[in-house]
Amino acid sequence: MAQFDVREFGEFSRKVVREGMDLVRAYQLGEKPIGEVRKKVADDSLLTVADRKCGAFLKERVIGVFPGIGYNIEDAGEAATQFDIVALGDPIDGTLPFTIGLMTSTVILGAYDVRKKRVLSCTIGEPATGRLWHSQVGGACGVWACRHAGRRFCRARATTVWSGKLSTDSVVLLDASRGFRRSGRQIFYDEQAGQLVMKLAQHRLLMAGSNGLHQALVANGNDRMAGVITTAIGGPWDVCGVLLVFNAGGAARAFRVTEDRQLEERDPLDVMDYDVLVVGNCRNTVDSLSGVLHRLF
Repeated sequence: MAQFDVREFGEFSRKVVREGMDLVRAYQLGEKPIGEVRKKVADDSLLTVADRKCGAFLKERVIGVFPGIGYNIEDAGEAATQFDIVALGDPIDGTLPFTIGLMTSTVILGAYDVRKKRVLSCTIGEPATGRLWHSQVGGACGVWACRHAGRRFCRARATTVWSGKLSTDSVVLLDASRGFRRSGRQIFYDEQAGQLVMKLAQHRLLMAGSNGLHQALVANGNDRMAGVITTAIGGPWDVCGVLLVFNAGGAARAFRVTEDRQLEERDPLDVMDYDVLVVGNCRNTVDSLSGVLHRLF
């Protein structure tokens, strides 16, 4: 394979995610029917025709433009072995809110370096608003706004995390209020999830329903947006947004749940290798939220 050009992939991913956003938005607005909603055995998450359609689109575009890299795209399949670079994609991150009519779902496309064990690029698009966040290794984090009628992007704006301190008046996002099981492993139990909600209630606790959106919002840097705890990682695409947070000046810690139910610290940028992610606007926020997690194990 010719040398992978992360800038070229970044330009490609912004275009493809924008097109994927258009596909998803048609279902959100009722222009196309969602139809039957199925439950996936692996992690109890949901699957719709929109997930399959957008997933197939992302896969087709990656294969067509970057035939020398692998791919692992939710609901569209995987060809990730024997490749140095793998494209990671989620056609609809937040399928449950999508199915009931909420507008918080996102489309995610990233690139992961298998040898260096690092996410290299991440693009997260929000179909309902047209916002799109992107960052790549060695670069800043930016947000674009897409004018749906003309499908044109406004000029990018660089983002930085909020500069305030974690307090009872700051916002913390949580992805799930129940336990999570993935590929036969119990990551989080219902009792732990309930305790976590209670402990985080001292802050302004919100659940938007999309891990990608949660990470993008920390990177976006709005007032009082402090941090996120992610306990339900369905696949590595769900945490590619950690790159946005780092490049916007934030911090992160990641953990793998061991067989004896301990939290073992891992590299947050190695998105293939952990079960729980904490991101925040600064190290103190991340350490504080991580401490809450540790007390549940």
